Amino acid sequence: MRDLIIEQIERRARVEHGVDLNKAAAEYFRDHPGEWQRYKDEVAGVNKRASEDREEVNAELNYRIEMVAYRDKLNLDKPADRVAAQTKVFAEDPDLYKRYRAANTVRVGAASLTD
Repeated sequence: MRDLIIEQIERRARVEHGVDLNKAAAEYFRDHPGEWQRYKDEVAGVNKRASEDREEVNAELNYRIEMVAYRDKLNLDKPADRVAAQTKVFAEDPDLYKRYRAANTVRVGAASLTD
């Protein structure tokens, strides 16, 4: 379901909005208000499952970094742009930051190390 919605938004962005995903998504959900809640519920389910697995959390983070980089026209080959994209992702989704820290923290006795 989620993939179908994303595909329709991407098509609408290419055809009607000059590749502006934000405008296309806003218009899509305005035209299909019932889809928003189903999309949100499915994404929340994915996020909940992803929070349990380090690889899933890291994959979600990388996906979101790529989305922000595309949206903000950042070059991920440049370390400063990659950090800027990651900072924006964590600012937009503080829960992802908490899950990222939890998944990437190794506890050794009383000390903890983060990758």
